[in-house]
Amino acid sequence: MLNLAAIALAATVTAGAGEAEAAPTKMQLTFQEYGDFLVGGTWVRQLEDGEEGPLKEDTWRWAIEGRCLQLISRADGEIRFVLLVAIDPEIDMGNWAIFGATGQMTVGMSAIEKVADGAWRRSVSRKLPEPGGEHTDLTTKVNDNELRFEGKRVAVDGEESEWGPVTYLRKK
Repeated sequence: MLNLAAIALAATVTAGAGEAEAAPTKMQLTFQEYGDFLVGGTWVRQLEDGEEGPLKEDTWRWAIEGRCLQLISRADGEIRFVLLVAIDPEIDMGNWAIFGATGQMTVGMSAIEKVADGAWRRSVSRKLPEPGGEHTDLTTKVNDNELRFEGKRVAVDGEESEWGPVTYLRKK
């Protein structure tokens, strides 16, 4: 399963390599802007007063010649997961894969839209290992080194839950 999904994601980001590319779509431009904001330094989750939890750090970078975003997420210095996401130009949707620290993998699709200057909404659904719930989230740029992240999950059984807002500060 791992190899098949990795091959599928690689095919998504390398399809058409070397050919003349069409003009980027609105989603591709939004994805590029979102990625450009996230890449550079490490984003550190800020705990609210009285809140306890692990130190969470997220590092984003462009991968595969700038066609794919890679996130390495750590808790207390240990890798929790690695995420790869790219926009498939054939269907104008994002394909993503999360590889967990213990070897598990989840694959799905997503869409991203710009809702205001410095604010992006993502809609995400899980496809493998089995179809799962969906969630939407909103990333808001507070300034160049601070973001707010919040969202809503819808489980397979239809139960909804909201989370956030969570604040991250960029350390360089």
